[in-house]
Amino acid sequence: MEDNKVEVKHTAPSEVAAPAQPKAAKEPKATKVKEPDSTTMLEKIFGSRTRAKLLRLFFESADRQFFTREITRVIGEQVNSVRRELQNLESLGAIKKEVYDKKTYYTVDKSFAFYRPFISLFATKVGQERRETNDERWQRLTAPVASDLQAVVLIDRLPGDNGVELLMIGTETPGKKLGAWAEYLERALCKPIRYAIVPKADYFFRRSVRDDFLDEIFAADYRVAYDPAGIIASTEKRERKLNV
Repeated sequence: MEDNKVEVKHTAPSEVAAPAQPKAAKEPKATKVKEPDSTTMLEKIFGSRTRAKLLRLFFESADRQFFTREITRVIGEQVNSVRRELQNLESLGAIKKEVYDKKTYYTVDKSFAFYRPFISLFATKVGQERRETNDERWQRLTAPVASDLQAVVLIDRLPGDNGVELLMIGTETPGKKLGAWAEYLERALCKPIRYAIVPKADYFFRRSVRDDFLDEIFAADYRVAYDPAGIIASTEKRERKLNV
């Protein structure tokens, strides 16, 4: 009688399946909260985009005066909306109006109850950890036209004065790139700007012959905002030597 043999197959330890390990729970991704920009924050606080822009315009330049159509151009809002909010701010005592040369100008009323708090609020960039230096600011503002622009001079004008507030030394392109940049600068600085563009070679020639236009500019209160190559500085040094 044949024995029934049972073949037992031995499994090597390496062939034994390891017990399944529980899957590690995925950590939830941190949700990145987008910080609202300062204009949006102010709009929510004051209840109106136009009002927020007007308050920034006036209290960032508390000593300046503006007339309605200039304000409309600078802040980029509809004239009816601007007029309505100007009336609201005037009724609250935040701004006042005066007439020069048949034009109505608006300025901050320094007797306003919240004058100092508003100056403090709008003098600082909301949500910005560190304020830019003046050089950093102008490096950023001039970046789009750095290849065409050599220097920028800002001239202080009283309301109603004739003349320009911005002298650009550079080369205007057929597409009027510098002119478009001046309009961008109006919005960035929140103030209307009359400007003139003088090519670099023309600037040196005009200064050498004591051109009336440039003499009038440099006789006024002015500030060199951008002059990386020292164009203004070199001509002013020469003028001082000639006047000694």
